[in-house]
Amino acid sequence: MKTSDKGIEQIKSFEGFRSMPYQDVVGKWTVGYGHLMIPGDGTVQGSPITMGQATELLRKDLHTAEQAVNSCGVELEQNEFDALVSFVYNLGVGAFQRSTLLKLIKTGNKVAASGEFPKWSMAGGKEVPGILKRRRAEQDCFLHATYVG
Repeated sequence: MKTSDKGIEQIKSFEGFRSMPYQDVVGKWTVGYGHLMIPGDGTVQGSPITMGQATELLRKDLHTAEQAVNSCGVELEQNEFDALVSFVYNLGVGAFQRSTLLKLIKTGNKVAASGEFPKWSMAGGKEVPGILKRRRAEQDCFLHATYVG
C-alpha cells in the first residue's frame, strides 16, 4: 500500500512547512515537512526549498515508513495504513517494531491497538500537548477514517 493523498495532507499538517533548514530538538538539520537533511538529497544548509520540493522529499521519506507498515503482515484499510505511516514517520521504524501497538494489530485487536496511539505523546519525559494532539488525530484516522489537514 501507499499513503493516500489525504494521509499525506494530514502528515503535512502535523509536521508544518519550513522553507529554511533548521536544527530540530535533537540537533538534526531538518527542512520542509520534517525531512532530515542528508548529503546528496538536493537540500543545502542555509538555502530555502519550495513547498513542491518539500512535498517531493516527504513522498520519498514516507517510503521507509510505508515499507515498515506493509511488512507487518496484516491486511489494513487505507485509513489504518495512513494513520500508521504517520506514526512511523514521526517516531521511527524501530519504535513501531517494538510497540505494543504493532503487537495488538498483529493479533487482530485493532480497537485495543488504537488505544496505544496516545501513549506515545512524551518527549523529554513529559507529555507534549502538540504530540498528544497528533496521536489523537492518528487514532481517529485509524478508527474512524477521520483526517485532519
